[in-house]
Parts: sequence; structure tokens; C-alpha cells
Amino acid sequence: MRAIVAATCLIAVLMLSLSLAMAQDGAARKACEPDYRRLCSGVMPGGGRVLKCLNEHRDALSEPCRQALDARGAK
Repeated sequence: MRAIVAATCLIAVLMLSLSLAMAQDGAARKACEPDYRRLCSGVMPGGGRVLKCLNEHRDALSEPCRQALDARGAK
């Protein structure tokens, strides 16, 4: 019984962590979309390529995008 309760708690914590990560990704995507279009429009999404491009142009990013990337730990 304790194993079932522990497993259920672990699953709940993992799901909460995942939803928080997805919310941060959504915020970063919304904040960085204009910068992506302006600086990285030729980059195909996937494999971290967009994030790499945005970081390569960090000095040219808008403040909201820079803050969103910092909040999700993408330095």
C-alpha cells in the first residue's frame, strides 16, 4: 500500500514539474516569436536549433525574450 501511495505522489510531482516546464516554454515562445521571425526565420525548429540561434543573437533580442529565456534557464 505504501508503495502505491509513494508511486502516486511521485507521478503527481512529475506531472506538476512537466506542466510548469511547458508553461515556461509557452511564455518563452510567446515572448520570443517576434525575435525568432526577425533573427532566426530560416532556422528549422527542433533539436534546440531555434534556442541556439536566439542565444547567438542574444545582444539583439528584445528584453521580454531575454527575460523569458533567462527564466527557463537557457543561457
